[in-house]
Amino acid sequence: MRPSPTKLLHGLLYTAPVLLLTLAACGGGGGGGTDVTLAAAYTVGGAASGVLATTPASGLVLRNNGGDDLTVASGVTSYKFSTSVISGKPYNVTVLKNPSSPVQKCEVVNGSGTMPAYNVTNANVSCVTAYTIGGTITGDAPSAGLVLQNNGGDNLLIASGVTGFTFSTPLAYDATGSAYDVTVLTSPLGQTCSPAAFPSGSVTANVSNVTVDCVNNVGVLPADPNVYVANSGSTGTIGVSVYRSATGVLTAGADKTSGSGPSAIEVDPAGQTAYVANYNDDTISAYSINGTTGALNILTDVDVGTPGNQASIAAGNGPRSIAIHPSGKFAYVTNFLANSVSAYSIDSGGALASIDANGGTAGTQASITTRSNPVSIAIDPSGEHAYVANAGSNDVSVYSIDSLTGALTAIKASSTGTDTFIPTGNLTSTPRSIKVGPNDQYLYVTNQGTANVSIFAINSVGQLANATVQPVDDFSAITPVSIAIDPAAKYVYVVNYGSDNVNVYQTTGGGLLYKWQTAAGEVGDKPTSIRLDSTGQYAYVTNSGSNSVSVFSVNSSSGALNHISCIGSTCISNNFPAGATPFAVATSR
Repeated sequence: MRPSPTKLLHGLLYTAPVLLLTLAACGGGGGGGTDVTLAAAYTVGGAASGVLATTPASGLVLRNNGGDDLTVASGVTSYKFSTSVISGKPYNVTVLKNPSSPVQKCEVVNGSGTMPAYNVTNANVSCVTAYTIGGTITGDAPSAGLVLQNNGGDNLLIASGVTGFTFSTPLAYDATGSAYDVTVLTSPLGQTCSPAAFPSGSVTANVSNVTVDCVNNVGVLPADPNVYVANSGSTGTIGVSVYRSATGVLTAGADKTSGSGPSAIEVDPAGQTAYVANYNDDTISAYSINGTTGALNILTDVDVGTPGNQASIAAGNGPRSIAIHPSGKFAYVTNFLANSVSAYSIDSGGALASIDANGGTAGTQASITTRSNPVSIAIDPSGEHAYVANAGSNDVSVYSIDSLTGALTAIKASSTGTDTFIPTGNLTSTPRSIKVGPNDQYLYVTNQGTANVSIFAINSVGQLANATVQPVDDFSAITPVSIAIDPAAKYVYVVNYGSDNVNVYQTTGGGLLYKWQTAAGEVGDKPTSIRLDSTGQYAYVTNSGSNSVSVFSVNSSSGALNHISCIGSTCISNNFPAGATPFAVATSR
């Protein structure tokens, strides 16, 4: 379906207040009708073993087709979903939650297939006693960003300074010697962590002696080698531009196709998978990343919750931004025109499955409601809270994150009020980009309508103090649209779409910003986004008007930006060429 001009205008540049139009589809009259033969529907169920009164276990929840949830009570020997499935349609029974009292591990046999013309009664569930896997972290106290993994798929985010851990997924009894295998998925910035003792073995009881050792690195870290740009105006083979960037100079790789109107791109913390939001298609695409070359390969089955292969997974109307949970287990997408956030789990291969996004409401919801026109989402480094900037209602929504399920729950946005949102300024502020500082202390929001930045203090439970509004620039800044923060939280960078420049700020007490440099004349036309690599050594700016990428080195002492020129006939005004209307940029290690 061809995207409407209204949709394109609202989601991609949103550079001026635009009246939202709602189109109502009206049916015509007329006599007569069409006879419709409805296909018969049948139930899905099976035996439940191990969930017996003699070994009571409560907390087992099954799910069918990614949305129909059923709690199986302790002591029962069979189950049946209340929602029938039409003959010829798929069914797919999975374990959403394992029993917790006592801990058990459950599996489904014969859980998926095509619904026959009779009730399915052999989707059997078997539960056995299970045990937890955990241990301690030795050496230097871990900084934010340590992610452990068990058996190549169970990710655990370790908060800064924490020295004890336990994985959330229990393992069944297994005396073969290879039931668990703890590895380090990502080390914190500036540290190297690795298993030191008892990282693998058999499971005959709770395991608590795994040791992971962390050591502070000495010297300069290598910069992120891969850079990816989503080109919102590209409909052909250059949906995503691919670059290598060992020293800041970009070397073009093989561009990749995407859906229509790619508006956001993010890479998981381990640098293994890239995700693109396709604004016009209402979908999310995913790509595996070649660990040696940085090349992208399209995941042929992105949607693991639906039988068959799908090159993308559905989002809401107008997906506009993506955030990946620091653990790498969940992804969140703001739906600009649907006023919602979709939530997904991420498997070990990078594929997505829709999850119950709303943890505060009974039943299953594929998305959670936001305020008007959610344009950007940020997750704090601890992975406990999500913040959504709502461009249409000029405020920020605040949510807690369930570490086990990934579900969001709207919470009071501030300790002094009852609303789940907090204003970013006046009624014309039009927030655009939102970021949490690396130390979890402050939240920054660019307001393109009023040319300023809102600064919120974050308390211990994720709530925000009333905003301090700081002008972006006394004279020259127009339309601040993107913000980046260096890994040490010492410097903040703001891209101004209307004045073709980047403002550089030093952070001061209370999270306030002191502007001391404007990098003007070195970006291209109509810059839209900025991203620092994970080491803070380089900054990348997409220029939607000149179809290019500006690259800067970052002075480690002052935070100043120094333009890195492009050399060669393919350069665009000394910047690196991209696809049509480059709109977002991401890096990976």
